[in-house]
Amino acid sequence: MHALIELQMPTEANLQLHFLPAKILADEVAEVKKYFEIYSVRQNDFLENSLRGHLLLGESVQAPSGYKSVVLQDSRGAHRKLKIKGCFQDFTYWNYDRSPKQANVYKQALQALHISEVLSYPVDEKEIASIISNKGKDEQTF
Repeated sequence: MHALIELQMPTEANLQLHFLPAKILADEVAEVKKYFEIYSVRQNDFLENSLRGHLLLGESVQAPSGYKSVVLQDSRGAHRKLKIKGCFQDFTYWNYDRSPKQANVYKQALQALHISEVLSYPVDEKEIASIISNKGKDEQTF
C-alpha cells in the first residue's frame, strides 16, 4: 500500500512522548499529563510508574543525531495520507518486566542504523589494496 506524506509545518513543535509496552485499542486523546506523568518518580537510574497495576521502569532516550524525528498521523480515506503531527528530540521508553537498559529493542535498532551507516561508507580502492598488501603483517593471533 502506498501513502502520501503531507509535508507541512507540524502542529506541535516538540512533543513529549512515552513508548509503553502495551497495546491500547483506542483512537482518542489521552490526558497523559493528568493521569500518567504526574505519577512518574525517579528511583536510582530509572523512572518508575505503573500501568494497569503493573510496575513500569523507564528512561529518557535521545533521538539519533542527524535525523529528524516526527510523529505521523494516519488519515485513511480514498487515499491513505500520513500527516506530520509534531517533532521530538527524546522520549521516555518504558518496560514492564526488565529495566529499559536490558534488551532494549529501540536501542538495538539504533545500533543497527549506526552499523548500516558504517558499512555503507565509501571505501577507496587504494585503501583496499593497502589492506590486502599488509594482510598478515598487522594481524595477531589470539
